[in-house]
Amino acid sequence: MFKLKLQHILAAGLPGILFSSILGTYLAITGFAQQDMPNEIIYEPIEESEWESIVVLDKPESPVDEATEPLIEEPDIYSPTLSDVIFVGDSRTVGMGMAVIDNINTIAEVGQGYYWLVNTADEQLRNQITDQSIVVFNLGVNDLANADKYCEYLSTLQQDYPNLQIWYVSINPVEDTTVTNTEINQFNEQIQNAGFNYIDTNSYLTDTGFNTVDGLHYTSETYQKIFDQIIATIF
Repeated sequence: MFKLKLQHILAAGLPGILFSSILGTYLAITGFAQQDMPNEIIYEPIEESEWESIVVLDKPESPVDEATEPLIEEPDIYSPTLSDVIFVGDSRTVGMGMAVIDNINTIAEVGQGYYWLVNTADEQLRNQITDQSIVVFNLGVNDLANADKYCEYLSTLQQDYPNLQIWYVSINPVEDTTVTNTEINQFNEQIQNAGFNYIDTNSYLTDTGFNTVDGLHYTSETYQKIFDQIIATIF
């Protein structure tokens, strides 16, 4: 009868084929030939003192699929800044550009309106537009009868630059001058109803107060208020 102390191998849960291979190796090392194999094998527990002299075979691990999902890089999302904003307007935009603390990009000229916009400013504007541009218009106080023409121009510009952010700032209130606030409100209503991005600084100034130097143009403090309200809206 043959005593074989391989209880630790069985405890490892080895497959039958691997166990047979180990058993054959063991028999070859210990001098037993296949014909010497007994009919019965007794498995005896291994004494604690014998463990150090026994090589323990680890149970083979299943193949690990090291394939991993490819990393998907998140696209960079650009956040517009003040340097991306182009202000287009008349003398009020000129005054705001001179009054505000920040350095802003303006395409503006004193006393101008729609015809200056389409014949002169439009080319300058298109030369500056980029994928990140935001265009802010503040025109109309010099030609309040052209609200419909401004709407047509804005529609054409948006068609030409579908991803361009276009904003129109309301014509702001006046004091004693050649135009009236009633006329201004009618112009603003027509622009607002056309569905463009609209910044109602007129109501803001009417509610919070404003100061002019000549009934039409504002003090530096009021220009800064207008500018701050525009930036707070578009950003």
